[in-house]
Amino acid sequence: MTQMTPKEYKEWIRRAHDEKFALAAVNVSDSNTAIAAVKAFEELNSPGIIQITSGSAKHNSINEDLVEGSFNLAEFLQSLIMEAEVPLALHTDHCHAELLEEWLKPLVELQAEVVEANLEAANEEGLSELPEDFYKYSPAYTWNSNMFDGSHIDLDANIEKSVQMANLCAAAHSMLECELGTWGGSEDGVSDDSSYTSVEDVVKMDSALAEIGLKSEDYLLAVAFGNAHGMAKKANLKPEILRDINEATGKEFNFVFHGTSGSDPAVIRQAIEYGVVKVNLDSQFQFAYSGGMASVIADNVDLVRDSAKGKKFYDPRVGSKAARVAMTESVKEYIEILGSANKAD
Repeated sequence: MTQMTPKEYKEWIRRAHDEKFALAAVNVSDSNTAIAAVKAFEELNSPGIIQITSGSAKHNSINEDLVEGSFNLAEFLQSLIMEAEVPLALHTDHCHAELLEEWLKPLVELQAEVVEANLEAANEEGLSELPEDFYKYSPAYTWNSNMFDGSHIDLDANIEKSVQMANLCAAAHSMLECELGTWGGSEDGVSDDSSYTSVEDVVKMDSALAEIGLKSEDYLLAVAFGNAHGMAKKANLKPEILRDINEATGKEFNFVFHGTSGSDPAVIRQAIEYGVVKVNLDSQFQFAYSGGMASVIADNVDLVRDSAKGKKFYDPRVGSKAARVAMTESVKEYIEILGSANKAD
């Protein structure tokens, strides 16, 4: 299958909202975690989102160049999507304000330039818009959505930069994800305390985005309701905050659940009922992946130095395979919780 087009991506988000399921957005860091994620979506016939962070971008560049590493990993991800039989999208996760100029803006600007050039060529051929094949088969169209995380700067600056990125994403034919509030735990080295997003802050962000022509259904919105990154249990999650935002504004937002690992499945389902369409998942899968690899080492530690039997156990492929299997099973568990299994038909 091919990568979702912008139209298909928006349709899947709307379908998730209307049918009360959510798209699993799985963070990947390399080819092994990517294969594990895609395999899970395939085995459960589920649409999904594959996403990268600045940390995974650095990990995939010899010189830890964020832009180069992003495209290195994206190229492999696009080849996997072509091989897969389910609809998948690509997303860049948490870009904090200090990385905006170094990472996210260059990524989106490059895509916007490609879109503009191809649109001009299409217009010369009498077409008013880009053909679907451009999005499906051109490696230059990479990101379906991009997240700017301005939660660590003041609200007005967050809104200003979110609007700037919304305009840039529109030119790149990608969807903006923005964030209001703060999350506990740590994500790519940035730590904070949990908070609860207010209705007033959502109204202020939405009003600013409306001024450039975006409706609430045109972007993704991560709001804080006691979330925390990492595996810790979340004792103070209040998903009813999402319901209150919808009721107070009279709008239907595309909410994103961050810091999901360790959360009660019943709370996740409740959040989906209140409008969560995208659920970010990372720590749980890192734990599963590492555990799968560790089990191979622990079970065969005495054979490592055995000249006759040891080699097959310290071949990197053995540990990687076990890690991938463990992560795939963990992703599948969450796909079931989110209700997206068998939705790809």
